Amino acid sequence: MSIIPILFRDSFMDDFMRPSIMEKSLFDDEFPANLLVANIPTRRGPKRRRCTCVTENQQNNAVQKKSRESFEVSIDVQNFKPEEISVKMVDNYITVEGKHEEKQDEEGFVSRHFVRKYRLPEGHDLEKVASSLSSDGVLTIRAPRLALPEVPAKERTIPIVRTEQIAEDEPKSQKTAD
Repeated sequence: MSIIPILFRDSFMDDFMRPSIMEKSLFDDEFPANLLVANIPTRRGPKRRRCTCVTENQQNNAVQKKSRESFEVSIDVQNFKPEEISVKMVDNYITVEGKHEEKQDEEGFVSRHFVRKYRLPEGHDLEKVASSLSSDGVLTIRAPRLALPEVPAKERTIPIVRTEQIAEDEPKSQKTAD
């Protein structure tokens, strides 16, 4: 019996036994940006393990930021023309939709459609929600915080009420005599 099949068994069979990248990506919510990169560990050890170069936020193509001044969402929509994108506001929800019909790219024909909904947090101005599209295809939606009404400074004197009771919590050294 030869020892060579035993030595090469793991590395040879790994490529045939694991699911293909195409099968894995067909059932994902979004088709991955790069089909050649997969995060499927092999039995060959850590030095041969594949890893993705795309972070989860980049794969989802959306970044959501909340700050003291505003609520902001940035979405990568570079595959869509401006007329193929719509932003709508219903109650406290912002809906972003992008859709284009089948067109040819470098790998064949593709049609894309996405819908994203974001709940606008309390305390943001629904009337001042604005969106902008950058030249590199990033759609940014901003909602500023509601401005607190300016209350004019009122000066008020607070009366001091004298009681005949002794403050029990204070140490004796801090008490003052009348």
